[in-house]
Amino acid sequence: LCGMVLAAALGLSAGGVAGTQEPSSPHNASGTGGKTKDQPRDLPLELAPQIGFNSNNFVSLSGDGKLFVTCSNDKTATLWETATAKQLQTFQGHTKILSRAVLSADGKRLVTCSEDKTAILWDTSTGKQLQTFEGHTRNVSSVALSVDGRLLVTGSHDAAAILWETATGKQLQTFQGHKHFVTSVAISDDGKRLVTGSTDATAILWESATGKQLQTFKGHTNSINSVALNGDVKLLVTGSSDKTAILWDTATGKQIMDFQGHTSSVSSVAFSSNAKVLVTSSFDKTAILWEPMTGKKLQIFQGHTHYVSSVSLSGDCKLLATGSWDKSVILWQLGTDKKLQTIQGHIDRVTSASLSGDGKLFVTGSWDRTAILWETATGKQLQSFRQKDWVSSVVLAAEGKLLVTGSLDSAAIAWDTATGKNLQTFKGNAGKGPTGTSVAMSDDGKLLVTGFPDKTAVLWETATGKQLQTFQGHKGSVTSVSLGRDGKHVVTGSLDNTAILWDASTGKRLQTFKGHTNAVVSVALSRDGQLLITGSWDRTAILWDAVTGKKRGVLVGHSDLVIRVALSQDGREAVTASADKTAILWETSTANKRQVFQGHHDEISGVGLNNKSKHLWTSSLDGSTRLWDPATGKERCRLYSLDAGKEWLVITPDGRFDGSPGAWKFVAYREPGTLKMHYDDATLRRYHRPGLLAEMWK
Repeated sequence: LCGMVLAAALGLSAGGVAGTQEPSSPHNASGTGGKTKDQPRDLPLELAPQIGFNSNNFVSLSGDGKLFVTCSNDKTATLWETATAKQLQTFQGHTKILSRAVLSADGKRLVTCSEDKTAILWDTSTGKQLQTFEGHTRNVSSVALSVDGRLLVTGSHDAAAILWETATGKQLQTFQGHKHFVTSVAISDDGKRLVTGSTDATAILWESATGKQLQTFKGHTNSINSVALNGDVKLLVTGSSDKTAILWDTATGKQIMDFQGHTSSVSSVAFSSNAKVLVTSSFDKTAILWEPMTGKKLQIFQGHTHYVSSVSLSGDCKLLATGSWDKSVILWQLGTDKKLQTIQGHIDRVTSASLSGDGKLFVTGSWDRTAILWETATGKQLQSFRQKDWVSSVVLAAEGKLLVTGSLDSAAIAWDTATGKNLQTFKGNAGKGPTGTSVAMSDDGKLLVTGFPDKTAVLWETATGKQLQTFQGHKGSVTSVSLGRDGKHVVTGSLDNTAILWDASTGKRLQTFKGHTNAVVSVALSRDGQLLITGSWDRTAILWDAVTGKKRGVLVGHSDLVIRVALSQDGREAVTASADKTAILWETSTANKRQVFQGHHDEISGVGLNNKSKHLWTSSLDGSTRLWDPATGKERCRLYSLDAGKEWLVITPDGRFDGSPGAWKFVAYREPGTLKMHYDDATLRRYHRPGLLAEMWK
């Protein structure tokens, strides 16, 4: 999984916001609010949130080690300054998860590749796309640049590699010879030869100009995950899922050395140009420094708490970077056990969101296994709730006194929002489904319905945990549930492509809704019980007459899976959210599209309308929750929960921000077209606006 750090830079005028008094920062309680001698000169700045990645599985250093790049599962890549660990630039353009992100030797160019079948060349100073490389028919899994930056090679799950001219995007050569996925590629310094590694457990050396196969390397017993060449191309190293790395003679194809020391798959290898340093990383959470020609283990790097998925060496071999699934990058000084920097991701995927009836509170659920309760007037995090697995769904009772969370572990929990106390746990049968446990609650909070992967839904008495009714009839996992306002009717959606309306008291099936051609993953019943909306992986939503089971309209407008649906309280408007990163507001009487909301850079996972559709909320796997103006489709602000609920940050498109005292460290401003950053107190004071969320909520 790979994608990049959240939040693209936002345009900002250095003059701040007209008519707003400049407050003091928590760093300087006696801030003057006026001109100070340390206040920066007026210039256009861009807000660059220092939020980090929500998951990291690749890291690449520039040749001089001054810069490095990470990619994250939110489909973005991020450029960092090694010395300060500051985020310099965010690169957003791929439509699916990134596989790799590689810096040029001079750090001026970046190449990313993705499951969207493309690779993109970027200018690191401006963040602009310079070239897009299209030609593969499946995921592009790996990429490498020649030292002079003129040539680019990509490897793909279509079992081929392609050589490209970076300046023109022209396809120069295609390399086909593997029986399965190409997982990794490397290119010689002069660009004349390249190597591909594959899940067929072989590596191949090729002549770049002709596409001629020069040598095949056989010896691994499992997939080759990474390949690296030394400077004169006499040596090749491969890392494999068989837990070993092998050093090869490229002229003869013979093994020189077998490196055994990892207890799990070798995920990545890095080789110095002079062949004096070799580093391997592994899913055993370590990286190892080896003496290549003797196989001697020189150093073990331990510090990550999850798979180490990539390693990168600086050109002078003094600096090593390791990237891990624990959402961190560690920078090491070779020859010592010294950690120079640990760069930690501060956000995780937001999977769901819910508003209280009066709009004063809302809750977000996340992959970090927490749900966070927020106060809309202040943006303050009021309470944090933790489950054993990632939180798949959340719902607040009308008055906001009760919260229920559903989790991937087939369980739901009712919480007291004031105290954070676990009031009741509702368990389903063992098993995990792709959407986890879904939850819905009656307005008064007395009744709760849960949907489970075991194809059932259950109605509970919230206060006692008593099971009142079980609904059985679906042929696939129950992915979503909705409960009528009065608690008399339950609606379930399922992987079997249907939705069912049930009598809550008897468990009797009242109506089956058939019309989707793929899983129904979201359902919502109007407050009067007359209108039902279903959202499906077939990229559509359908409006139904809940009483007769007849279609009222089909909502077609998304280019990818529909993930969430919601209805306004009066049932006049509906909103759909999609994996295409957009949300759409619809008029239910006509099934006409009223507004499209664009801005997220990953799948929208939660959506909600408040009273009279004055505000629209969306939550996303990019880690943000955003507030929109339904009338204009414009973003009002976005909200981040940082470090599993310890800090919070609100930012607006014009560059203002507010947050907890500890969140100030996550804010910086960049001069457009450069990598120069401003994060001094004077700059931060200029754009800090206390009560920003309340202002946006009005």
